[in-house]
Amino acid sequence: MTMRKLIISVLLTTSAILFITRFGNGQNRISFEDNSVPGTSRHLCINELSTRAVRNFKREFPKVENESWVRISDDYTANFTAAGIQWFVRYDKKGYRSCIVKVYQGKQLPIGIRELIRKKYSNYAVTLVEEETIKELTYYIIHIANATRFKRLYFADGSLTVIEERDKPQVFRDTIYIAATIK
Repeated sequence: MTMRKLIISVLLTTSAILFITRFGNGQNRISFEDNSVPGTSRHLCINELSTRAVRNFKREFPKVENESWVRISDDYTANFTAAGIQWFVRYDKKGYRSCIVKVYQGKQLPIGIRELIRKKYSNYAVTLVEEETIKELTYYIIHIANATRFKRLYFADGSLTVIEERDKPQVFRDTIYIAATIK
């Protein structure tokens, strides 16, 4: 691709994104927030984002809801919802994707991992899953709980490890007891 074609492509992409965010309906508007200085927040203009990041994002995630962008230091993170999953896609200052984090309910966890947890922790329920992909490595932080305990598990490469475990506060235990007696 020649330099002229590249420049024209970048200009057309930027123009299209600006048009959509400025004149589209409320569902197509994009929110931008700058958190580069702790304690401050301001809306970003789309031209402050890397064209490469926006182009990659639109190609990889064409149908998203509640899209917003946040700047943290020199990186940008796109936050959005798709298919009931909360996504966070991070790009470096050059516009290259550095990681993807998905947060979802336990029922959306891959069946093999769910079965492993069910066998090892039969009296626990999966309450939340954080799936992170950095380059080609994907790992999971899995939150499980029963009536009296919380645990956070780390799963990668077929191995499951407890990284945190603690008792539930009494208020949670009482709430579970009350809910169970009402049924």
